Amino acid sequence: MRRVPRAVPTLLALLALTAAGCTPENGDETPTGEGSPTAEQTTSAEPGDYATVDVDSVDLREYEQDLFDETNAVRAEEDLPPLEHSDCAAEQGRERAEALVDEDGLEHAPMGEVQSSCDVNYSAENLVRSDAAPEAVVDAWMNSSGHRMNLLTTDAGRLGVGCVPGENEIICSQIYLGGESG
Repeated sequence: MRRVPRAVPTLLALLALTAAGCTPENGDETPTGEGSPTAEQTTSAEPGDYATVDVDSVDLREYEQDLFDETNAVRAEEDLPPLEHSDCAAEQGRERAEALVDEDGLEHAPMGEVQSSCDVNYSAENLVRSDAAPEAVVDAWMNSSGHRMNLLTTDAGRLGVGCVPGENEIICSQIYLGGESG
């Protein structure tokens, strides 16, 4: 896949279109990491600052797969093992993204249901609401400390991405899973 240059500072602005990184949670749902992006990381982007997709004709499952592949590509660049695909995490991601369709912004729901449904004791989430191409989304996440932490975590071994259509945008939840319960 074509890589968007990491040196482009305007990709940080993509976070206003909007992406939110979730604090990872362990089995007792206690936050264990950094929080959401700072105000400096959520400034507006100007049209043309990043690669976009036609949200009316995009194949959402292909978009999900591209986000998954881009995530593993940046992990490989950092000498980290690839994440395995999780159908459970993808299903949970779609449900979580669907819940955000009529909302103005992005807000993380507690991860307890994800952990219970997928039988794990570690989970984390990245969210995005944008018309950006997958590689631009992952590049923006890599330039945000909370999102980067999730992308490069060694606590998760599986990943699922769920995307749904919004109004002139795609809403996605990227769910990281680790540690089997029980």
